[in-house]
Amino acid sequence: YTHSSIVGETAICVCTLPAYLDVDNFKTVNDQRGHHQGDKLLRLVAETLTQHTRTSDLAARIGGDEFALLFPETDKYTAPIIVNKIHEQLSAAVKKHNYPVTFSIGAITIETTPKSIDEIIHMADTLMYEAKTSGKNTVCYNVFSGAQMALTQI
Repeated sequence: YTHSSIVGETAICVCTLPAYLDVDNFKTVNDQRGHHQGDKLLRLVAETLTQHTRTSDLAARIGGDEFALLFPETDKYTAPIIVNKIHEQLSAAVKKHNYPVTFSIGAITIETTPKSIDEIIHMADTLMYEAKTSGKNTVCYNVFSGAQMALTQI
C-alpha cells in the first residue's frame, strides 16, 4: 500500500514497490528431483530474498512457487534497480545449486493511492503473468500514478 499524509490540501505520497515473483519451471524440480529438493529450492529463494533486501522490506511466500515482495519508500528511479538486483541474485543462487529454474517478476511503483489494495495486487499479478507469457525469466515493471500504465520490461 502507499503511505499518504495530508499537508494543507496537498497529499504527499511516499512511493511503494509491490512485486510478485514466480519460480519458473518449479514443477520440474518437484517432478524430477522430488519434493524434498523442491522444498530446498523454496528455502534458497527465501534466504536469497532475505539476504538481498532491506530490513524495511517484506518478502513472503504466498503459495506454491509464488512470493509477494514489498519495498516501501521506493521511487520509480530506484525500483528497476532493486528488482533487477533481486532477479540477478536469485538467478545466481539457483545456478550455483544447479536448479533448472528462472524467475518471472511483476513489479509496480505506486505513486498515487489506488482505489483499493485489491487493485494493487491485481496490477502486480498482471505484470508477473506478462513476464511469464513473454518468455519467462524476466521482469515486467510499471508505474502507477493514477494515469494509464504502459508496460516496461527490464
